[in-house]
Amino acid sequence: MKKQLLSLCIGALCVPSVWAISIEEAVTKGLTTSPEVKEVVESYNARLSIVDQATADYLPSLDLSGEVGYQRRERDREIASTTEELTGRQASLRLRQLIFDGFGVSSNIDRTEFEAEAERYRVLYFTENYALKVTQAYLDVIREQTLLGLAQKNLETHLRYQKDITKKTKSGLGSSADVSQINGRVARAQANVLSAQNNVSDVTDQYLRLVNEMPGNLIQPDVDDRFIPASLEAALELAKQHNPTVSSSLKDVEAAHSQYDASKSGYYPEIDVYVEQSFSKDYDGVRGTDDEFSAMLRLNYNLFGGGRDQARVSESASRIQQAKNISANTVRQVEESTRLSWSAAEILEQQKGYYQQHVEQSFKTLEAYKQQFKLGSRTLLDVLNTENELFEARKSYVAADYDHLEAQYRLINSTGKLLDALYVTVPKDWKAGEK
Repeated sequence: MKKQLLSLCIGALCVPSVWAISIEEAVTKGLTTSPEVKEVVESYNARLSIVDQATADYLPSLDLSGEVGYQRRERDREIASTTEELTGRQASLRLRQLIFDGFGVSSNIDRTEFEAEAERYRVLYFTENYALKVTQAYLDVIREQTLLGLAQKNLETHLRYQKDITKKTKSGLGSSADVSQINGRVARAQANVLSAQNNVSDVTDQYLRLVNEMPGNLIQPDVDDRFIPASLEAALELAKQHNPTVSSSLKDVEAAHSQYDASKSGYYPEIDVYVEQSFSKDYDGVRGTDDEFSAMLRLNYNLFGGGRDQARVSESASRIQQAKNISANTVRQVEESTRLSWSAAEILEQQKGYYQQHVEQSFKTLEAYKQQFKLGSRTLLDVLNTENELFEARKSYVAADYDHLEAQYRLINSTGKLLDALYVTVPKDWKAGEK
């Protein structure tokens, strides 16, 4: 009964549009058309290419070179001088295979893979946050359209009372003060409509930027309760386990460890296998042909580099500590955001109950005042005062209702489950298993 009464008090005030679009559809549309999302996805793709570049150092290198050209050589001898002209040719095929480099290549591959994983989590983090922005814009449009409907209805009410009071005054049953008062209130009601129209315009523009289309007939969303944590402790645990920015920061720490391992490769020798086949004819001023083949195992070991290797290791050790501190700070920020969202959701839910009571009681008061007016114990301005109170009560309830929905979505976002709650499917490689 209370819900029916509240529905009666709020009313269907949104202006219908041509087509309906759910919040899930709006989020999907926004994610698939956003240049910002595509930008971070391409950044992830670039990271994958960097992994391929690092892996290439494991594979053999095969180089082909060749030369051909004219050569002229003059020789002065005691007996006679000679001039020899040759067309020299030379070609070689050289293969190099790394055998050992102090684990530099393997550590570098690990680093790039961890960095790619960190970037993948950043894509998820950005996508989750973009979905939250679309969700907020979606709710803002419905809220402001509803508030505009309330303001327009309030103006209609004031115009009706203005007509009645003016008519009563002209008949000599009212005072000019009543006319002045109602005229002032009508002006304020008109200003409220203009303000509400401006707010609708602002949130519509924001929605258009995020979703790339004008809002249609937006549908009141229902938050999937399965994604609302049962307690603050459960929310914090989910956030630490599943929030993409936390996972990304942990991968950055692992990447820093791999960079540290790679920096120590300078302490070891490098061993390579070289295999070369070359052929030359009339080359380098010597007439004739040469056919050479070589297979070499080569060792290079830097015995002193001015302390460069030690400094590189020291730098990498500091990078590890830096990454750990960034990760620890990220966890704190996520925990703070989760606590704030949890607190907001709880308080707003309680406020909604009180605002609901305010709307219901204001509605009952208005009905009572109308009856008392008919009996002559209330004036039209008295009734209008209760109309205004009901209007303000409705506004407060609408604002709290959508603020509560937004707080719930923010809480789900903090736990890293917003895309799941909105049934948005992301590419499989975004959800790839951890290294």
